[in-house]
Amino acid sequence: MLTREDLDYLAESHGRVLVISPHFDDGVLSVGGLIARVIRAGAAVTVATVFSSPPDGPLSVAARAFHERCGLGEDAMRWRAAEDREACRRLGAEPVHLGMREALYRQERQGGPRYPEGSAIFGADVEAETAVVERAGELIGSLVADLHPVLVLAPLGVGRHIDHEITARAVRRMRLGRDRVCWFEDLPYALYQHLTGWEGQLTVGLANVPVSMTEWSWQAKVAAITAYQSQLSVLWYEKTPWQAQLRSYAERRGGGQPAERLWRPA
Repeated sequence: MLTREDLDYLAESHGRVLVISPHFDDGVLSVGGLIARVIRAGAAVTVATVFSSPPDGPLSVAARAFHERCGLGEDAMRWRAAEDREACRRLGAEPVHLGMREALYRQERQGGPRYPEGSAIFGADVEAETAVVERAGELIGSLVADLHPVLVLAPLGVGRHIDHEITARAVRRMRLGRDRVCWFEDLPYALYQHLTGWEGQLTVGLANVPVSMTEWSWQAKVAAITAYQSQLSVLWYEKTPWQAQLRSYAERRGGGQPAERLWRPA
């Protein structure tokens, strides 16, 4: 567990936690309860979104379809950035947008979309995105150097979304100290039934650390997630309300009490 002593250390040292979020909603969805908890304990939290830039050029068919599902037009990223600022405000966190283009907006050198079909962003070859990994690492590294965080939280890459895998690889390449980085389970991907078995693939050499949530921190997380209005209908496939799905997963991870599970070097 993340102990009371850990929280006291973060508070007394005026420590900062840096959450590395691939997209605007990922960090809050995955560790919003922890963010609320450590801020209440006196720590500062920065939520840094890697892929946060609007497209440069015409939208692909896949990007247009995604915008339509979100209920947004061509300026979708402006609205999503505003949602992120509101979600962070509700938690008391500081949002930082690193300004890279997400997969659906990236283009080949010849000018065509790199991922012409929406499904192509899942399971894509991360080795083919070396330049993007390197740039993400530079931006994240610069932020770490500026903020000197006591703890860095980064995604495992559950779900094999190429942007999540790029983010995870960029952080792993930084070789932060084993006591300075923890990995979070990418939600909602971690609760999708068709993705079961990811632990055996992504957590070799890691031990799980359940971080319990009080009812207050759970409600704080839900309130922050609700700020991402454009994404709620996109991320949740089942008819069960998303709050119930997320609560059920959290209670399973906490043995009956809601928890978010981190992973750290064993």
